[in-house]
Amino acid sequence: MVHVLAPDELESMDHAAHEEMHHGDAAPAAEIDLTADGLGTVWVSDVYPAADASGLITVLALYPNGNLEQTSIYLGKDAITEVGTWETSDDGMVDVTVTGTPEKEYDEPVDAGYVLTGTHLMGDAIALMHVNQITPAMMEAAVNPAGTYVSNVYPAADASGLVMVLTLFDNNAAEQTSIYATKGAIFEVGAWAEEIDGAITVTMTGTLSDTYASPAGVTYTREGDVLQSGVFQLYRLEQITPAMMDAMTAPSVVTTYQSDTLPAASSPGRVITLTLYDDGSLEMSTDFLNDEPPIVEVGTWEQGDDDTLTVTLTGRPDRTYDEPVVIVFAQDGATLDAVEYDTSLYGSEGLSLTEQSAAE
Repeated sequence: MVHVLAPDELESMDHAAHEEMHHGDAAPAAEIDLTADGLGTVWVSDVYPAADASGLITVLALYPNGNLEQTSIYLGKDAITEVGTWETSDDGMVDVTVTGTPEKEYDEPVDAGYVLTGTHLMGDAIALMHVNQITPAMMEAAVNPAGTYVSNVYPAADASGLVMVLTLFDNNAAEQTSIYATKGAIFEVGAWAEEIDGAITVTMTGTLSDTYASPAGVTYTREGDVLQSGVFQLYRLEQITPAMMDAMTAPSVVTTYQSDTLPAASSPGRVITLTLYDDGSLEMSTDFLNDEPPIVEVGTWEQGDDDTLTVTLTGRPDRTYDEPVVIVFAQDGATLDAVEYDTSLYGSEGLSLTEQSAAE
């Protein structure tokens, strides 16, 4: 829990002063795009003292495009919404600039700085806690009981134990597998329905080969991801999507190397970044320090026995080179120095890259 500062520890924010702190007939603020690239991160304070309200709560939304929205809730009064911009500085600070309200621009912007510490933004006189974002998929899971559930291991009369796996399909079909340890499994099919009170009734009508003379029904109460009938509890299993599988099998970064600013003929310079992955693949990006996106090349890398690293660039993400580009680096601690390379591509002054984790 974040410590709530007492009035004598914090200069109380006056609601009227906050609302009028930038008065005058100001011009409309430049339009702030609060939806570009998603919601970003949302932060909320505890209840802080306020001079003319029961308390003050601050909600700060930081958007990926560098914009922000800050809502100051004065309990018993009203709420003031402000907009502005934010960025991270070289020293790790989160710098926030409030420029006005959605209707008007302030005569002078208001700046604040925060330090990101775990799940908190720590300012000089206020602390903000990160608020989890509930995705549409999470909302759907919360209101839709469809899914697969598994029980604990329960005792069974003539088996070492019983585990039940129950799947409720979106079309209200159901299937249940009762696994009797050391005996085998019974696979049943049927249907399910959600009652008015939120309970789930599951009716097994038979197996794949036989239909029961009398269907067997069980009613479960539902609390979140748990179904319960008497002593039996079943817990929802997470649905692993193909995208999640791809993320789990994606290569991990081994290390990243970067050059100093190198000369370039038609730009302020260029910075080369080499990223090595644990599956032997790589990415090399060349940033010409202009308004154009970096040029990204892909390929493979191989560590030699003689403290050399051989990089083979095979193309771009969207095309393959007719002939690969090979660079051999001599490795000396955290530094890679090119010893065999095409000087027409990388210059005659040499190419040196420094491991970023070591440089930091």
